[in-house]
Amino acid sequence: SMILLIGSGLLIRSFTRLLTEHPGFDPDHVVTTQIDLPPTEYASHAQMVSFYSELLRQTETIPGVAASAISSALPPTATREGPILAEGEPVVPIAQRPLVNIQTISPEYAKVLRVPLVQGREFTPADNQTVPTYAIVNQAFVRRFWPNENPLGKRFRRAQAGSPWITVVGIISNARTESLAESDVPKIYLSLYQTGAKHLAIFLRGHLNTSEIPEEVRKQVQSVDPT
Repeated sequence: SMILLIGSGLLIRSFTRLLTEHPGFDPDHVVTTQIDLPPTEYASHAQMVSFYSELLRQTETIPGVAASAISSALPPTATREGPILAEGEPVVPIAQRPLVNIQTISPEYAKVLRVPLVQGREFTPADNQTVPTYAIVNQAFVRRFWPNENPLGKRFRRAQAGSPWITVVGIISNARTESLAESDVPKIYLSLYQTGAKHLAIFLRGHLNTSEIPEEVRKQVQSVDPT
């Protein structure tokens, strides 16, 4: 039992160390909640986008909320993984292509979580389906694919048949939003208004009364969609 106790002591210490080391984002004064859009009512991209923009507008009317954002993943849960092919690399079978983390975010995501922008730009609501597909990538992604080149304007594509080339418009710092243990995972962020998501994590930053937030968010969601 002494060995078990020592083991658990080490586990607690290492977890505490991970929490106290800077995770690359700032969770203080951020409240999160999750929601799933029913697939039948939100079958079209336009319906989803209308919901996102109206929900973000409404959540910012909640007392104490300074800014809000939506993402397809809630830290520290894992985001989706997918193989990619960077432009100029040899075309190898999908199973041999490198895997990267993929997360869909609304324009304010990096600001709300205070993940620093290193180069280029963040998304705007104009990054929608009427323009070419854009991505923001983290520094680990740049190191993996274009270590000695300017990554802005570089392109890659995902594995799905007919997948469009995706152009890099911004670089943000590595953040341990998938795993507290790893910050150097290559990662791409796609625009919520371009690619959409049905499982949503909502982030609210501000000086908030956390006990009232669930009810406030429920109210705002129902004002956007009473069902």
